[in-house]
Amino acid sequence: SMRCFRCNGLGHRAVECPSSSKEFNKPVAKVQEGMLSPIRYGDKESGRRERSHLVFQVDDEEDISLSFPKNVIPSEDSRRSHGITELCEEGEEDNQEDPMVSHSVLPFLIPVVIENIQTHTRGRYLALLDTGCTRCLISNWVVSELQVSQKKLKVPMKFEQVDGSLLGGTPVELITVPVQLELGNNWEKIRFMIIPNMREDIILGLSWLDKWKPYIW
Repeated sequence: SMRCFRCNGLGHRAVECPSSSKEFNKPVAKVQEGMLSPIRYGDKESGRRERSHLVFQVDDEEDISLSFPKNVIPSEDSRRSHGITELCEEGEEDNQEDPMVSHSVLPFLIPVVIENIQTHTRGRYLALLDTGCTRCLISNWVVSELQVSQKKLKVPMKFEQVDGSLLGGTPVELITVPVQLELGNNWEKIRFMIIPNMREDIILGLSWLDKWKPYIW
């Protein structure tokens, strides 16, 4: 028998749920804007931003102009209603999107220092931790900036992106000589595959993650 995901009852669908009109037609009251800071997620390429606000559902007999002191957040026990999220898209189009569709996740970037062991030239960069990449990669502009020596691979390697295109637009033919990677108080000697025109400075892939097994939170 079918089960309703609104009331968990049997024998009807959510669209036919008799409790939906009673539960979801209550007036809503927004918390004053100064009380909560909007959360923004940037999307450099599309220029769209997502902003989250907190909204409460209240009973009919209650005053819907709810307000709380700025330094007091209502506790879970004091709320008979539940919070819902308003999504505000700011971009070229102001269309509403399905709230069930996931949005882009901010990448996990960590600051690192790369040192040319031969010349002791050092630079600070951002490294992307990527569990979908098998190797450790470096942008050719970082290699040029630090003047790191390069060696040719015996067999070129291809790094495909999720859309099927090649990362850097061409198979990888070059690898660095060992350089020093510093992350916090730890350091190691490591080689990087050199990617032309890569957006990220450095990508630390599974070969590095499997070696050190870091905790990511």
